[in-house]
Amino acid sequence: MSIKHTPAPWEAHTGEDYTVVMLPDECTDNASIAVYGSNDEANARLIAAAPELLEALKKAEEAIREIAEENDGDYELADELRAVIAKATGEAP
Repeated sequence: MSIKHTPAPWEAHTGEDYTVVMLPDECTDNASIAVYGSNDEANARLIAAAPELLEALKKAEEAIREIAEENDGDYELADELRAVIAKATGEAP
């Protein structure tokens, strides 16, 4: 599965009346995402953590699938994680 998003790290910066998610310097000139609204700071932190969250989900899905294979074969949680990963990566229908 190849990475199609801008790689981490992303950072959230909050000003007096705005919050911006900054993408790495090697990105294009449009290397920021503005977030506005009543929950802008919390949303910006979540967006900034997205690449690391995705990588952690991939590792967790793999580990849970291995544990299920060694034990009872209940893949429900691994399948839930796989569905979220697919949604995040654009693989979901």
